[in-house]
Amino acid sequence: MAKLQRRTSSVSVRLLQNHVAEFVSERDWDQFHAPRNLAMAISVEAAELLELFKWSSDSSGVEELMPGLRDEIADVMIYCLSLCNQLDLDASAIVEAKLAKNIKKYPVDRYKGRWQ
Repeated sequence: MAKLQRRTSSVSVRLLQNHVAEFVSERDWDQFHAPRNLAMAISVEAAELLELFKWSSDSSGVEELMPGLRDEIADVMIYCLSLCNQLDLDASAIVEAKLAKNIKKYPVDRYKGRWQ
């Protein structure tokens, strides 16, 4: 895979999914990427994301956490895209489908400004 060039514009989820697949393939890591292993890796990376907030107060800003937040969010997303690749799922399609379900489940007129 050629070096990823920093882009000023966003790329599609499909392109990201392809970049992740290429990265994994070049390293022959598919052999380690069983869905179970990827699900565990997502959990570990999500815990690392949460750990950044440990001992912080609700009133503290996140600016000083931002470098770590960027990395951990990216790690979670990369493993999620890898899991989609292993399961032959289109990440964009499953997110759109879930959003459609949530729109029906949580209509604006009943849930705006409410968490339950």
